[in-house]
Amino acid sequence: MLVLADDLTGALDTSVKLKTSLNQALVLNSLEDLKMFGTIDLYNKIISLNTNSRNLDQQSAYNLMVEYIENLKDLIGCESDLSKFQVYKKIDSTLRGNISSEIAAFLDTDFVDKIIFCSANPEQNRVVKDGLLYVDGKIVEETPSGRDPFSSVNSSSVVEIINAYRAHNVVHILPNKFGKYDYEDETLKDAIDKNQIISFDAATQVHLWQIVHIYTELSKKNKVLLCGSAGLADALSKEKIFNNKSILVISGSLHPVSMSQMDFLIKKNPSFNHLEYNPKYSISENVMRVIDSFLKIGKSSFRTSSVFNNERKDMINNFWVELGEKLSKIENLILVINGGETASLILKGMGQNVLRIDKEIIEGSVMSWTENKNIIITKSGGFGTSETLHKIIQLTGGEIFDSNNNG
Repeated sequence: MLVLADDLTGALDTSVKLKTSLNQALVLNSLEDLKMFGTIDLYNKIISLNTNSRNLDQQSAYNLMVEYIENLKDLIGCESDLSKFQVYKKIDSTLRGNISSEIAAFLDTDFVDKIIFCSANPEQNRVVKDGLLYVDGKIVEETPSGRDPFSSVNSSSVVEIINAYRAHNVVHILPNKFGKYDYEDETLKDAIDKNQIISFDAATQVHLWQIVHIYTELSKKNKVLLCGSAGLADALSKEKIFNNKSILVISGSLHPVSMSQMDFLIKKNPSFNHLEYNPKYSISENVMRVIDSFLKIGKSSFRTSSVFNNERKDMINNFWVELGEKLSKIENLILVINGGETASLILKGMGQNVLRIDKEIIEGSVMSWTENKNIIITKSGGFGTSETLHKIIQLTGGEIFDSNNNG
């Protein structure tokens, strides 16, 4: 994957969003640096290229971007499948720089057919509402970014910024009546079909996930460029990691905090099928209840909710190991485990002696990869607030990839 950013900090903060422990991320500062890499490197690494074009005039930025694109074509081949080899055009979340001329270069060179555009970064209080960019509640023109002496922003209208170099075939999309974006919406599909540049409002992180989903679906039949801030890059990273994976949440901790976390999770995620250990069934029968429910629905939670004597403790420990054995055969899995001892026993059953640590997905909750690229998220039983498990589900896309969720 290649990221093109107009300054060094943009190249850095975008590549760190896209990087996982399974790939390498590099930041380059020149076209000559890019030429040193072969096609395989571009497909297997996150390569972020600083074009140093933020403070150029529009025409110079256009000419430079054309040069970069033509060289990129030579490296990856003109007919490369952009759904497999992705190019991300990173733009400033306050719309500084030569955005209009740089995206014109992608269209004029026939590198892409369409551009999905969104500068919003809600986590940094930079949102797009009714086609206007707001920073900390003010339109961007009225902020220090808007008055940047080297790269000022003369309009808060996203469409006006897109058309600053020349008029483009552009449409700006607002969320539907449910406050979300749905790729199956015929009005949205019609707008996408009729325009080359599709710009979006975005006031929440959920909006960014939905925009990325539209990009992913559109890329299956078109050459599409995703153009946005580090916030949109973060949403892209999460879809690449978490989409098309099933989620199983397991809690073996009897700590009151753990109990409240599971109660909150069940309340806030009605699409999950929830089960509890039933001593009326054998260990194997309880295991198959979990597995069958999980395979049928793809989103499940399970917990033990009774205080066990030593005999029952041995029974439940054997249950965790046997459950781990069954889970080891499942692919595309996100396994969230609440309780350190529970996690150890399940991983023992999975035969998973080595985990590739990725990151702390939320304070006290660590995301790791198994050898077959399943995701394990572990947390100690008594840690966090009642909302912790629900927040983990949100961060892994448990809500966003649910087609019945209204955002």
